[in-house]
Amino acid sequence: MRVPTVFAHRGYHPHQRPYENTMKSFDAGWKSGADFVETDVRKTHDDVLVVHHDPQLVDGRLIRDLDFKDLPLLPDGQSIPTLAQVVEEAQRRGGRIAVEIKEPGYEQRVVSEIMERLPVEQFNIISFHPSAIERVERIDKDIRTGLLGPRVYDWMRTSPLATVATWLADTLNWHPTVERAAQIGADYVSMYHRMVTPRFVKDAHAHGLQAVAWTPDRAIGIVAAIEHGVDGVVSNNAPLALKLRDSMAGDEINSPAS
Repeated sequence: MRVPTVFAHRGYHPHQRPYENTMKSFDAGWKSGADFVETDVRKTHDDVLVVHHDPQLVDGRLIRDLDFKDLPLLPDGQSIPTLAQVVEEAQRRGGRIAVEIKEPGYEQRVVSEIMERLPVEQFNIISFHPSAIERVERIDKDIRTGLLGPRVYDWMRTSPLATVATWLADTLNWHPTVERAAQIGADYVSMYHRMVTPRFVKDAHAHGLQAVAWTPDRAIGIVAAIEHGVDGVVSNNAPLALKLRDSMAGDEINSPAS
């Protein structure tokens, strides 16, 4: 059985205390023992790279329309971090990060800010956008990259139609994200955990890719992903994922960073 890498999704933020994608949540993620802290990057109107998942703030304003100095505090009173702050903290503590590029177009900036302080072994770059991964691969093929997909919206997560579609695609051994990831030179493919099956993992491995599941947060989903043979688990509950992983452990961690 493979022993997967554990990614702390947007840091560790139980019950949003601390808030996700903040310096406190990243600190909690690293302290949990997670192999990677995962985060998201966007660009402000004045070209500052900041860490935030949604394109808009709580009040509805778009980050891309605001200068960095005008970004408000988050609900828990913390500031929205810059990518540079996260990279500096990773360098200081020797932590590893996985950075999701939310919009294509500023890949060189992201790579440059990270590589100013971190060696390639200490970070991954991921995205739902194949074009972003292609550009990162052209910048430096030594950077570990992961293609995410497909997008899964809230209504789809419990929809019977989504379950049927997943079953049909798996039965037909049709995994377009795997094929696209291989075409663009990604190192791994990361899928919503309910779409991860043993056949999907086998197909990824056959294409020379590692397989990662996001974001199982309950024991049943984490255990299923590990039993399916994934190489990585991205979870909002990193401590639980680590506990379950270690209880099922082999001798070596299969890391998308290695």
